Amino acid sequence: MLQAPDGREHSRRLNFTLLFIAGFSAAALLLNGLYGIHKNDATPSWCFWSCAITAVLWLGFDYLEGSPGNRIARPFRITGQNVLLAYLLSQLIPNPLHLGGFAEARLWSEVLCSLIWAALVLAMSAGLNSVGFRLRI
Repeated sequence: MLQAPDGREHSRRLNFTLLFIAGFSAAALLLNGLYGIHKNDATPSWCFWSCAITAVLWLGFDYLEGSPGNRIARPFRITGQNVLLAYLLSQLIPNPLHLGGFAEARLWSEVLCSLIWAALVLAMSAGLNSVGFRLRI
């Protein structure tokens, strides 16, 4: 889905995605005052922000996939072929950064721990996928 056969198709997807992001961001801002933003309550504004953020991330991955030196995209491509493995690894293996007390209820340390752990899970999953490990349902 991320591969565009011609430039015109790519620009259409880009325009649609930008409109998608703008529309869902506007909807989230409009409904924020009524319901607030809360994941566990699945408020409309939280759902709309999730859609907008996902679309922004998709644009970033689309750019990485199309860039000439896409060595950065390779682990994502490999892991994307078996995402259930990455999800299960992240849930089954405890985050050693949290166990070691590195994150101490400060936002910057929690974000840093999450990014490091995501990179480690990505590397583990890409490594297992590269040697042929596959999960099947």
